[in-house]
Amino acid sequence: MDRDLLGRLLEIARSRAEYEAVQSDAAALLAEYGVEWPHNGCAANLSTLLRHAGIDVPPTVGAGRLAYLLGGRIGSRNWDHVPVGSQQPGDVGVTFDETPPDGSDHVYLVVECHGDDRMTIADNQAPTLHDRRASGRPVPGGTAKTPTDYFLRAPMAGAPIADLARIASFAKLSEAATPSELDPVDEVIGLARKSPLMTYEWANRGRAPAGYLKGMAVAWARTYAKWKNGDPAALAMAAAEKGAPATDALSWYSDLFADEGMSNSTAGADTLRHLFVLLTGLGMRESSGRYCEGRDRSANNTSATTAEAGLFQMSWNAAGFDPLMKTIYAEYKDRTDLIEVFKEGVTAKRSDLENFGKGDGFEFQRLAKSCPAFAVEFAALGLRFGRKHWGPIKAREAELRRDCDSLFRAVQDLVDARGYHPDDL
Repeated sequence: MDRDLLGRLLEIARSRAEYEAVQSDAAALLAEYGVEWPHNGCAANLSTLLRHAGIDVPPTVGAGRLAYLLGGRIGSRNWDHVPVGSQQPGDVGVTFDETPPDGSDHVYLVVECHGDDRMTIADNQAPTLHDRRASGRPVPGGTAKTPTDYFLRAPMAGAPIADLARIASFAKLSEAATPSELDPVDEVIGLARKSPLMTYEWANRGRAPAGYLKGMAVAWARTYAKWKNGDPAALAMAAAEKGAPATDALSWYSDLFADEGMSNSTAGADTLRHLFVLLTGLGMRESSGRYCEGRDRSANNTSATTAEAGLFQMSWNAAGFDPLMKTIYAEYKDRTDLIEVFKEGVTAKRSDLENFGKGDGFEFQRLAKSCPAFAVEFAALGLRFGRKHWGPIKAREAELRRDCDSLFRAVQDLVDARGYHPDDL
């Protein structure tokens, strides 16, 4: 059944190489009709994408024709009609244009949902995934689009609903405008728990401890709330990519971010969120997500200023990257924020607890392992001013995961909807 193939469908859409092959085949289909890609190519694109995933639709030109083949009354594949606001990954969006000749004028695949309006989609209008609102309102930096009229969804027969839950990036925030009875931290953790990242096998590291992904989601919520409140360090983290690959990790990774459709050209929430996507990958490379990780025993960095500690294996000499680094250090000194979240799934070893030297460097090592919130913010700022501090960044081994961006986008939407303050988190 078509529903059983949705996982493969979304996998192809998220793979740059496989999606390029889809669009190459779609362009060839259009050429048979004397049409130059990508003009009027939405149905060619989507039908080709469906066929690559094993969903047996014919090569199709015409949005209305493909919408009917999927969900028409007679002789279709019997996809269900779903109202706007209830869409989920794997659905097909259908827009309707009343300009003569009226009818369905665009179709696209929903890849991720960020609330009940904003989505990440795959269509002929871009060579990579991009965002669109079901309402047609413009996304930041975009233009208004034709509102979506309805969605089509593969029928339930086949894969159980639990399988689709694993396929989806995760469900839309429900009743986001309704005051929550949950603790803010618990609510963020609930979103993290639904993320595909919880079972993702990181390259050469395996699965992350449950507490790492939950903790990173809460740390992101706090930092985003700080940014909204004008916190100087958060504003510096969210600055537009500097075109300075020698110092700024976002510049150094610029082509990899572009491959994932993550633009950092404008200061703001998107750039800050993408920084945290990179930071999450870095934490897995440096410590396998272990908040208490001690120094690398294969290295000889045993002085107070060079001994590495914590999630991101930073040392006190990084404090000189920017004056705001010491501001973050002073803010969190003698605190243990988020340690109970990050502890889940991690057992500290005796060697992890050893610190070296004395003075601020010694205290930095202790704080980096006992206050994960500090480690996160200190490293996030460090990535913008001293990316050479990390071997995995220099080698570009820290992974960028779109499902991580999806998780953080959902957390961002939650913070916006609830009006959470940094002190709530």
